[in-house]
Amino acid sequence: MPFLFGNAGATIHLNRPGDGWLATDEGYFYLVLGLVVVVALLVTVVTRSRLGRLLGALNDSARGLESTGVSVNVARVLVFCLSAFLAAFAGVLGGVGQQVVTASSYGPLLSLTFFVLVVINPGGAPWYAVLAAAGIGLVPSYLSDPDTANYLTLLFGLGAVTYAFAAAHGGQAGAPKWVARMQHARRSPIGSAPPAVAARPPSPRRPGIQGNAAPVEVIDVRVRFGGLKAVEGVSLSVPANRVTGLIGPNGAGKTTTFNACCGLVRPSSGRVLLDGRDLGRSGLGPRARRGLGRTFQQMALFESRTVRENVALGAEGAIAGNNPLRHVWSAQSDQAHIAAAAADAIELCDLGEIADSVVGSLSTGQRRLVELARCLAGPFHVLLLDEPSAGLDRVESGRFGDVIERVVREREVAVLLVEHDISLVSRLCSYLYVLDFGCLIAEGPPAEILASSTVRSAYLGDAAVDVATTAGPGTAAARYSADPVAGGVS
Repeated sequence: MPFLFGNAGATIHLNRPGDGWLATDEGYFYLVLGLVVVVALLVTVVTRSRLGRLLGALNDSARGLESTGVSVNVARVLVFCLSAFLAAFAGVLGGVGQQVVTASSYGPLLSLTFFVLVVINPGGAPWYAVLAAAGIGLVPSYLSDPDTANYLTLLFGLGAVTYAFAAAHGGQAGAPKWVARMQHARRSPIGSAPPAVAARPPSPRRPGIQGNAAPVEVIDVRVRFGGLKAVEGVSLSVPANRVTGLIGPNGAGKTTTFNACCGLVRPSSGRVLLDGRDLGRSGLGPRARRGLGRTFQQMALFESRTVRENVALGAEGAIAGNNPLRHVWSAQSDQAHIAAAAADAIELCDLGEIADSVVGSLSTGQRRLVELARCLAGPFHVLLLDEPSAGLDRVESGRFGDVIERVVREREVAVLLVEHDISLVSRLCSYLYVLDFGCLIAEGPPAEILASSTVRSAYLGDAAVDVATTAGPGTAAARYSADPVAGGVS
């Protein structure tokens, strides 16, 4: 292009700084070496800052990060600006180093080679970049053996194949385990044990929410995917200071209703109110910043982070919000608050023994509790819990019930619970809504709803209900229908 390499596309000349020692090869080498050290320190600082923690979480799960209240678009713009600056800076240094630059100086596959080298190199920032630079620049320069290029090509291919093989088989491709352990040991103290600070007080009530008022109201919401009616005219209310249940068979539209409440799905019609205000077209992040927290049926955790770091991000995300300065700058008081909030949530969910374990190594039940703890660490006064006991054994489910009861009692939050464990639903919920084929078919107190023939029919089918109706009260068929858990609901 003319604006890059002149009208003839032949060459451009770039002069080195000054006309003394810096203009020599040796002087310019040491100048670039010093700048590399400075940039490496900058990248290390950024990696250990709040922005680095947010970007690490974003790399694992954008949806999970956004559910804490972070504007992922702000984080993406920040890292784009920083990386673009570093790329331009490196381009200038590289061009001046060559002094005479033509279009042939940058082959079509050179960028791809750089990218793959960074990906397959072990270690964290900035060491993977240093190793990649050594592999493509220093080693060929200092080793004059003609076979060096062949050996480097062989190593390049083996590294790429190893990375692809590990990723295809569900492994953690990239750094070896011993390198990963070193990286976790060097992480920022924000994820370590909290300092001696006062325990985090319970989340305060929002202004205007008194007693059993309803922070969340869903009014005649309809959700359609093409010609499919996923949710059809659902209305429900979620009062503060109690647990409201949303139950129904698989495919009834429960999660879609949740997604409409938190902004992941845009309703075709109807309204969702939070604290009496219409949420309109706002997405997951803005709703989280207004106090609406949620867990996911398909867990959205930060797999490469420890339990403590995952939970801490529940509090830190709300602080970062959509403010670019808050994405970068973390005050000392913020760190104390985040550490205290994380410790409180970890203690509440009984995760102390695994607090420093990497989440990707945990069982399904433990991961469910980590996601719940992350939600509890945030300043949310409304919690949407989507099948949080899935994968938990009986003891863990009982512990989960204890946690929810304590949270509702102490923090006076509103909880909307989607759950298939009917025994847990009966224990926790004060009021139930039942969906079937996207329609609301029943609502009322749990005892009344679970005894309803309409609800049993939706769960078990008409035949099972008819058998139970004609059988004697002590027969196995009657017990099967009267007990939804035994009937296969959970």
